[in-house]
Parts: sequence; C-alpha cells; structure tokens
Amino acid sequence: MIERLKRTGVWAPRGLNAILDLVAGRLEAVIDPTGRSWDHAPAVILVEEAGGRFSDSYGGHRLDRGEGRFSNGLIHRDLEAALAGL
Repeated sequence: MIERLKRTGVWAPRGLNAILDLVAGRLEAVIDPTGRSWDHAPAVILVEEAGGRFSDSYGGHRLDRGEGRFSNGLIHRDLEAALAGL
C-alpha cells in the first residue's frame, strides 16, 4: 500500500512533521502503520483539537493497536472505506 501511495504522489513521511502538516492543512490524511500509544497520544490531541479525526485500524479510537489513521475530518469516512478495501 505504501508503495502505491508513493507512486501516486500522496505519500509523505510519517511522524510529527506529517501531523503538523495535517493540522496546518498541507495534508489531508496521515497513516501511521507502526506507531505506539505514546507516539499517537500527542498526535491525536493535536489533530482532534484542530478539527480532524483519529481512528485505529478497526474503526475505533484505541491508541494501542499499533496503527493510526489521522485525517482532516472531512475525508475520514472515505479514508476508512479506501483502507478497508486493501
């Protein structure tokens, strides 16, 4: 999946810079496939306070699943639907 995102030009390195780009409106979504709860906790606060959304890979809101999906909130349903098909 990551290789396909890189080829389509919608890939950005994950981490705090990607989260800050999401909050600033330069990205629409960030997918962190390997984060831990201590990695996701500050990002969830930043994103949700800015009006965005976070979910785990099961559609819930748990930080300990080892993966997080962040969006600007406007595209979150579409993001979840797209990722469900992979």
